[in-house]
Amino acid sequence: MARCRRSGSSHVIHKNLVSLFRGNGTFEVLGQGTITIIDPVKLTHTNHPEAAENSPRSLHHLMVHVLRRGDRYNYKQRLVLC
Repeated sequence: MARCRRSGSSHVIHKNLVSLFRGNGTFEVLGQGTITIIDPVKLTHTNHPEAAENSPRSLHHLMVHVLRRGDRYNYKQRLVLC
């Protein structure tokens, strides 16, 4: 894997996928593949507390982001950055 010359700390997720965390509360996806962010901040309903171990879950208004190389995300503000 090539060395990255950007400032920040990197986290290897898979041999071809890295996230570069910056000190400002953001990260950028590097390499191949995708990172999936599941954000429950706007979740309005779930049956998880009363659901049996192998039963289906109900999740209303769950936010999901799928990020690819070059995409950035602010994890403090929970925003995808263009």
